[in-house]
Amino acid sequence: MSARTLLDGEGSAESSRKRQRPAPTSDDSEEEIASRRSANQAKKARVATARHATPADDDDADGDDGRGPASPDSPPKTQYELMRDNNFEHLQYQDVDDQRATQRLRFKPTRLGDNVVADNGILQSITCINFMCHTRLHCELGPLLNFIVGENGSGKSAILTAITLCLGGKASSTNRGGSLKSFVKEGTEKSVLIVKIKNEGQDAYRHDVYGDSISVERHFSKSGSSSFKVKTATGQIVSNKKSEVEEIVEYYALQLLKPEWSSILEKTFGNILNAFIVQSMAEQKLLQSFMNRLDIRGCPVLIGNRHPLNTDGKEPDPSFDTILRVLKIDNMLVRDQLIINQMIEQVILIPERTKAEDVMFSGARPRNVKACLSFHDRKRDEGLRLVVNGSGGFSTSPVQPQRNRLPRMKADVGSRVAYQKETLRHLEQEYSVLDREHRRLQQEVQKITSELTKIQRDKKAFDSKLRQARVQVEQVQYELDTYEGGDNHLRGLKAELAEAKEKLEACGLQYGNLRLRKDEKNRLSLEAQGQLTEIKTEFEKREKEANKLQARKTQLEEVRKINLTELNEAHSSFDLFKEERKLLETERETAVAAVVSITKQVVELLECEDRVHVDPTVKYEHLEKQYEKIQEQLEKERRSRGMSDEEVLANLARAKETYDEAKKTLESSKTLNSGIRRTLTLRLEKWRKFQRYISSQSRANFIYLLSERGFRGKLLLDHAKKALDLVVEPDKTEKRAAGRNTKTLSGGEKSFSSICLLLSIWEAMGSPLRCLDEFDVFMDNVNRAISTNMLITAARRSVNRQYIFITPNAIEGRNTLDKDVKIIRLTDPRQRTLADH
Repeated sequence: MSARTLLDGEGSAESSRKRQRPAPTSDDSEEEIASRRSANQAKKARVATARHATPADDDDADGDDGRGPASPDSPPKTQYELMRDNNFEHLQYQDVDDQRATQRLRFKPTRLGDNVVADNGILQSITCINFMCHTRLHCELGPLLNFIVGENGSGKSAILTAITLCLGGKASSTNRGGSLKSFVKEGTEKSVLIVKIKNEGQDAYRHDVYGDSISVERHFSKSGSSSFKVKTATGQIVSNKKSEVEEIVEYYALQLLKPEWSSILEKTFGNILNAFIVQSMAEQKLLQSFMNRLDIRGCPVLIGNRHPLNTDGKEPDPSFDTILRVLKIDNMLVRDQLIINQMIEQVILIPERTKAEDVMFSGARPRNVKACLSFHDRKRDEGLRLVVNGSGGFSTSPVQPQRNRLPRMKADVGSRVAYQKETLRHLEQEYSVLDREHRRLQQEVQKITSELTKIQRDKKAFDSKLRQARVQVEQVQYELDTYEGGDNHLRGLKAELAEAKEKLEACGLQYGNLRLRKDEKNRLSLEAQGQLTEIKTEFEKREKEANKLQARKTQLEEVRKINLTELNEAHSSFDLFKEERKLLETERETAVAAVVSITKQVVELLECEDRVHVDPTVKYEHLEKQYEKIQEQLEKERRSRGMSDEEVLANLARAKETYDEAKKTLESSKTLNSGIRRTLTLRLEKWRKFQRYISSQSRANFIYLLSERGFRGKLLLDHAKKALDLVVEPDKTEKRAAGRNTKTLSGGEKSFSSICLLLSIWEAMGSPLRCLDEFDVFMDNVNRAISTNMLITAARRSVNRQYIFITPNAIEGRNTLDKDVKIIRLTDPRQRTLADH
């Protein structure tokens, strides 16, 4: 019966042909690690592993060396990681390590002689035909340092874009276009990219097939079609498949892809991810009966065929990503069922909604395309499904992942955590903006309310004056009626009355305007409050998702505890079997000794020449009865043994041979186990030394590189929390300053600090190709000159590494150039010239 099969994300497994690297890995099994201890100690260690995974014990372990507990988002450590890290006791002497690293750096020569060119894995040339702004660009790269310079618009960054696309990268990953057809030069129909990779030496990739170089070509057109060609050094085509390009890229560690569509694809697949796959009707009925007996619902049982489906001619154009192309499915039965039930080979993926609508709804629908998935314009983790039905109608439906379910598809943990952190950062930024706007509107409302209160007080005063004026008018009218001839006094009172009415009208108009302003501010405040509420709701959803991930982690830890318990029980059973084996061996040895003794007696009796003495007075009948009685005893003894004497001797010989072989096997296993223990101990020691050396060297390099500009600072590495931070103080005279955070640095200071950080950790990288695009854009002339010299010096100290630096600024006159530095100057593409120096 087939077990449930998991789907994997975009991240690819290591190739079987991948080069061996000296850096230690963590893929050892627990059985190999546990062999360092005795049987009882090993069982205790395995039980202790589950206890180490609890937060309480983590706090206790970290309390000894002053480190805080590990992040709750990080997965529980394996037994190998616990043994390898050893509470990071080897990193307790950072001051001594930094002092030694500083001394090594101080006595290290500035130039080690001629640099060493890599035998393979570096780029020899790049050719672009009808690509972006270039009609034809052929760029021969040097094996060591390359500076690509030119004015803005000369197409410098197009070289890095061409490298990314030609080696199998996606158009969206370049941040310069959403599809390949956007890179085709205006006025042309197709584009060609050619990258030539050096492939010499003992570590070359399939040298017997490709020879001393590998040429990777990518052809794509305005219509969206795309194809690859992988050629040998003589120009012969070896493969037309993208998978071969991916093998080459992975072999030389030139690129790393990231998963993007996990949550949307999980929602699209729906309940089929809960399904089980069997290969016969009998298995389906049996599994269904088990599920019914245990009351398990919502898990369909599908019947698969062991012969994989052929999708040739049924997939869309290679320029489109499909669900089948972005997933790595390690089980063909799962792949076939997803093709049958979800049509994953004909559902394309386009990140931008507008481009997806253009592809699906503008003009003819692409061939072999049933639907299209795209990201939502504003809501992260949500998508849209675009479909053209049979009658030609268009429909767009939302794809909303279920927030209350844990992820079921495997994906790169680091990428998923980074994506969730990026989502949280966007929400926090939006929350901060809305919160500031809310506070500003509240302040305006308070200000307007204060002004309105003042106006209301003035209105009350004017109303009181108005009433007094009306009383005076009535009094004057009465006096006017009473006394004739008071015209002048009456005109004065009328003038005062008119003036009071004008003031009353002005105050009323001002009061109305302020009331309208207050209503508008109240409306804006309510809108901001609504947006703030939505942000808080989204924030609470993210917190719930984090809590669910933590719950999933706890559940996996419980499963791990159960597995460890079962492993301990297996070891206990093994010990019981060993005891039983010892008892059986003891019984066998006892039986063998008895058989040998009896055989010896029989032989002595048979070889005895003297006749047995018989008492002459004993009668014949009595002797006959004794003889028969002895015969009966012998026959009874044979029946109790179940075999003859010859068979006993034969079994003895076979048992002794089996014992000798088992003894030899045990001795061989002990020797192998001892060797593995020594190897593991040596490996852990070398790993700790490696981690200690790399950490101290990075810190010392960072301090030294900052001093080139008169800065001071330090690099903070926390291996327990897997965190890196840095503090920089540009003003070296500030003796009391503890250093500034990078957020407070200027553009030039931040760029220079970034270069120092980059150079300090480059020594720990394994990639043979390193590129920097416009690293000096925000630098002044002083920082630019120092940074460029630092890059050249660091590159010359590296071995078997190729560097490509892109800058719009001139290089001559500011650096000491040598034969290992190649400057490639790009001019206006319309001149169709390429000058290199």
